Amino acid sequence: FDQIRTEHFLPAIEEGIAQHGREVAAIAKSPAPPTFANTVEALDDTGRLLEKVTSVFSNLTSAETSDALQAIQKQVAPMMAAHRDDIRLDPALFQRVKAVWDGRAGLTLDPDQKKLLEDTWKDFVRGGALLPKEGQERLRAINGELATSSVKFGDNLLKETNAYRLVTDRKEDLAGLPDRVVAGGAEAAKKAGLEG
Repeated sequence: FDQIRTEHFLPAIEEGIAQHGREVAAIAKSPAPPTFANTVEALDDTGRLLEKVTSVFSNLTSAETSDALQAIQKQVAPMMAAHRDDIRLDPALFQRVKAVWDGRAGLTLDPDQKKLLEDTWKDFVRGGALLPKEGQERLRAINGELATSSVKFGDNLLKETNAYRLVTDRKEDLAGLPDRVVAGGAEAAKKAGLEG
């Protein structure tokens, strides 16, 4: 973490999205007939760089955010929503997943593989793959709005949480707290201009 700089995140996420897009496109354009291994399993194995970068970014924005990280988050959220939609709404990729799903009764899969196939199918269906073109476009717009609104909501919640103060002037409200906590609270109140 000590070697990661805020300015590293946006280019790393952009590269992760580009790399993931190329990996997914290779599966979608494969001339080989779709199988569990070359479609579902291969798809599950994509996006490692993006996952790695967004995991670190997400942890930092959750635990130790800053104005600069929040600004990047505002840029990244709609990009990630569009990227997810590009995958789930790719007709060639969905046809490959559908072919494996439709032929699942004839496959010999272990329980983990069955679960992966089911989750992949549901992810595409819930992601709008079965919607008509107009519905898919509307879903893309909604997902973009949700991504932006979610970040804005998180920012507002953080500001309100950081601005919150519990102010009391009654000794009995502090019963049971260690003396050092009470003294620390009194010092913080004094710095904030609150006396008593």
